[in-house]
Amino acid sequence: MLVTRFFLLAPSLAARGQTRSRSLYTAATCSHPDLKTALARCFPASSPAPAAGSVTVILASRSFPGSDLLELPSKVPAHITKSSVVLGAVIDRVPTTSGHGVSTLTLTPSNDLISCSPFYLSGPESRRKRLKEKSVGKWARSQDIEERSLDTADAWNAFKSISIGRNQVQVPDAILAPDKADQDVLVISDLEVHQFLEALDTSNPKASKIGVVASSTPFITGRPVTMFYDGKWIQDGVVGVSLAKTKKTEDTMKNQLTTVEYPSMAPLGPAMQITR
Repeated sequence: MLVTRFFLLAPSLAARGQTRSRSLYTAATCSHPDLKTALARCFPASSPAPAAGSVTVILASRSFPGSDLLELPSKVPAHITKSSVVLGAVIDRVPTTSGHGVSTLTLTPSNDLISCSPFYLSGPESRRKRLKEKSVGKWARSQDIEERSLDTADAWNAFKSISIGRNQVQVPDAILAPDKADQDVLVISDLEVHQFLEALDTSNPKASKIGVVASSTPFITGRPVTMFYDGKWIQDGVVGVSLAKTKKTEDTMKNQLTTVEYPSMAPLGPAMQITR
């Protein structure tokens, strides 16, 4: 099991013997064959409960029994669900040697650093036209190409494809808040993610996007895809969280010290200098 913690230290307080640390995120991966045990090891009872307003993302590999995966939200330890919005999905594999296991990520908001806004779209709100996976390109006529230079944008706009669906996706308000120009958006989607990303790029082009596509699970859980949001099952659409970075002055940033700690690792010996 790999556990990573990221801390922010305030040096001005440390100088007076009042060192303060805040965990911005905690990530863990466990490959135990039992789903409940894997979750318990990612969220040990001895660990403090997440701060109010935090968001916890859980990704479980499809190699667990389908009956266990359908009970995944209820297997999350109580000290996590009481203070954190929990969302996640069943995916093909997690970052372990075998691909089997559970990966978790708990994001903690900070008033002067970052805010976490979970969201989901499902049902009518996520209506999209299914794209054809196999298609033949629809090209401009030869006389149109001869009449216009391909060096212009108008000429390239003549090239169309029947794989482009009509976008009807409504982007969540959590991603479009006007005070969140500097954003990172984490998305977990069903198999039709392209139109949502297109809508997100159009409405908020400055946001950085990262995500994963949920696994196809009709023969495992009886659902096209298996996603959940705060205890509610979702079988289409997207779930995710928007991380909005608070704008800070340069003087305030100079007073911050960022460190990364690996509590599950130990040094092999003293540091040595590489000579050749």
